[in-house]
Amino acid sequence: MNYLLITISVASAIFVSASLYFRPPSDKKQHSEAITDPKNNAQQAVKNSKNTNIVSLKHPVFTTTKPKKIEFISTDTKKLKSKNTEQHKLIVHLEEQNKRLNQENKIAKQHAKNQDKYIAGLINKETQLELAKQSLKNSDVHKIKSLIEAQPDLITTNIKKQPDPQQKNKKGIASNPTSPKTKVPSNWDNLTGLVAFGFDYDQDNTVTNGVNGRFLLTYAKPLTYKLNSDYDFKYENIDHESTIHKSRWQLQIDRNLTPISTLFARTDLNRSHFASYEKEDIYSLGYGRTLINNSKHNLLIEIGPGYRASLPNIGEDAVVVDEAIGRLKLDYQYIASDALQLTFNSVTEIGRKNNIYTNDLQIQNKIYQKLFLALEFEYKYTENVPIDTLSDAYTSELKLLYAF
Repeated sequence: MNYLLITISVASAIFVSASLYFRPPSDKKQHSEAITDPKNNAQQAVKNSKNTNIVSLKHPVFTTTKPKKIEFISTDTKKLKSKNTEQHKLIVHLEEQNKRLNQENKIAKQHAKNQDKYIAGLINKETQLELAKQSLKNSDVHKIKSLIEAQPDLITTNIKKQPDPQQKNKKGIASNPTSPKTKVPSNWDNLTGLVAFGFDYDQDNTVTNGVNGRFLLTYAKPLTYKLNSDYDFKYENIDHESTIHKSRWQLQIDRNLTPISTLFARTDLNRSHFASYEKEDIYSLGYGRTLINNSKHNLLIEIGPGYRASLPNIGEDAVVVDEAIGRLKLDYQYIASDALQLTFNSVTEIGRKNNIYTNDLQIQNKIYQKLFLALEFEYKYTENVPIDTLSDAYTSELKLLYAF
């Protein structure tokens, strides 16, 4: 009996101790401890926060839930990822804006360059116009000088500018035009010429070949007038007798109206022993204009009325009477280089009873300084010719030219 009572007493004591151990402290007790001892309360809070994971793992209530610390780390990771995504979008947006600004900057720079070129062009144009107004005559003379080497048929000597008596030297003394050191240009300086000699082959009513010669003189006053005399002859040996069987003399004077337009008067005298006409004399006058004139191309046109007198060869019936004509000439020159030049002439003479068409091609190459080698082809068609004669005439020439 005593043993049973002792056992019940021990079990009751254990039960009471266990209930007191697992029962949480009351709010009233915690509140009183916080009021009475704040220092112990703070230390107890820190200790509880440090041991939170340990208690949660040991307590049977928290065995099936995730720790609060792991939930806090997962939330921060999501926020960081969202922030990284936003920053990446912002960086992409800024890069696109940077590209757009760079493109706009390039376009602005190109506009600035174009404006600079336009302004420079305006300044250059104004300068050229001012210079052209001040020295039009000098610029035209310079243009003529630039054609000397390229066009020996139109050679013009260097025109030396006369000294200005009012112009002063470095010491302030007026220059003396009669000084022995100053060379006054003479009229002979405006005279130039050309001499040619070579071989030719003619095919009209008779096939002939021989030698030919040419002598050209030009006297020019720039922007005023020009006088041109061109004599061409062909010589061959027939039946052991020497004879000049064909010759042509062209005389033309040009009166300048402007640097690109002229009035002209010309005489063209032809003599031939074997052509359909023994004599053809053509007189004409009219208007000439330069349509193209640059460093590579030159195109001149002449148009005007005229008169033609024709005489057939002996023994052939006269089929053309003397008549008035209209004359048109196209003269084209292509300057490939300082040494090589090509010239093409086309002349049309239209009358009431007869028309004549002449085409001439000349290739000219500079050999040395003022010595040139020329190859020339000419085709002439006469629409109405005497009986038993040909309308077509062909001529080819190879000759040397010397300009002076």
